[in-house]
Amino acid sequence: MKKWILILTGLVFVFALAVSYLLMTPLSSLITVGGSGENWTQLITDFKKNTQGISQEYGYYDWENMEVLPGEIPVVYFNQADPEWANIYYDTRFLKKQTIRSGGCGPTSLAIVYCSLVEADMTPADMAAFAMENGYCAAPQGSYRSLFTSGAEQLGLTCYYSGEDLETALSYLSQDCLIVSLMGPGIFCDGGHFVVIRGITEDGKILVADCWNEANNDIEWDINTIAQNLKKDGNGCLWVLGREVSE
Repeated sequence: MKKWILILTGLVFVFALAVSYLLMTPLSSLITVGGSGENWTQLITDFKKNTQGISQEYGYYDWENMEVLPGEIPVVYFNQADPEWANIYYDTRFLKKQTIRSGGCGPTSLAIVYCSLVEADMTPADMAAFAMENGYCAAPQGSYRSLFTSGAEQLGLTCYYSGEDLETALSYLSQDCLIVSLMGPGIFCDGGHFVVIRGITEDGKILVADCWNEANNDIEWDINTIAQNLKKDGNGCLWVLGREVSE
């Protein structure tokens, strides 16, 4: 018993010495100088540079090291819960249940993109009808992702499929393009939800046009918040849409 008391007393003494050292040592010394006189700021910078590729693979992006120009596209905004079309059925099944409000984020997001880029008049109701007529409605689970590839091309748009590569997708924002992103469970939704990315600010914050929650449109989102909320199911979640998109 005495042996354990002595061991515990020794550990407490060592801990007290460590705390005392931290409290009495200037913060600048702790941050900038290691035991061998190395500059920790430089070490951290080098580490981030060397691990950038690995970090991005796991959803981390460093704006200062990204080759992306700021840019923003003014959008024509639609909300899927607008009473004008919210209760219109978006469902090709015999027993219709899905409405634009409950599952129409796909056609509503594409309507935002189409009307913003082409300056045409096509409401979410019109886009929902187009999606149903051409086999892009996936009731009761919303829309097929092909709505933003072959569907967008049917409407005269061009599409660059970016998979899960957010940095590449963002690089098109300065080229008069918009991005449709599929979000997974998290901040934007409980399951899956299409959101338009409409811009990126000078300091690397992302701007969106969320057809469900309009309040999200006023937030400047951190890149990594967006990256971490993308739907990661191996089927891709980013589509760059424009009038002239080249890889």
